[in-house]
Amino acid sequence: MQVASYPFKVAYILISSIVFGVLYVLLIHKLPRYCSFPCTEEEEVPRDISCATELHNSGIKFRKKEKVSSYVKVSFVEGTLEIPFLRVQDSTSSELRNFIALEQCCPKVGSHFTSFAVLMDNIINTDGDVAILRKRGIIESKLGCDDEVAKMFNKLCKGTHLDY
Repeated sequence: MQVASYPFKVAYILISSIVFGVLYVLLIHKLPRYCSFPCTEEEEVPRDISCATELHNSGIKFRKKEKVSSYVKVSFVEGTLEIPFLRVQDSTSSELRNFIALEQCCPKVGSHFTSFAVLMDNIINTDGDVAILRKRGIIESKLGCDDEVAKMFNKLCKGTHLDY
């Protein structure tokens, strides 16, 4: 009985290999649009917005946005950047990375968390930038120091495919 099923098994393996090969080739052509590849050390997230210190020195004000349902609802009104409160703790990086990964793999869900992470990465370069946001009540750090918060946001978008 095993001898009679052998040709069918070989045919099944051959057909499966061809089907998965074709799917692989199709996936490779679609992959760059939907997934990200790790950045090299030299690559950085594009900086289109100045850091909080530079913005503050140029007259831009920061204010904690009140009564919002999500911390990604940022607005700029009359020279004031309004950012909802964000408690930064040990799990914040993982939570944001998971949302970013979802948005990267499923573009139809939008890019709200990716945009928020890019904004925060742009306006936070150093512990001084975090201090400005912390003093305005925008960020509360449970990580220990402002430098740890800055490092977290600066690493958050590494390897993320950004489609402007």
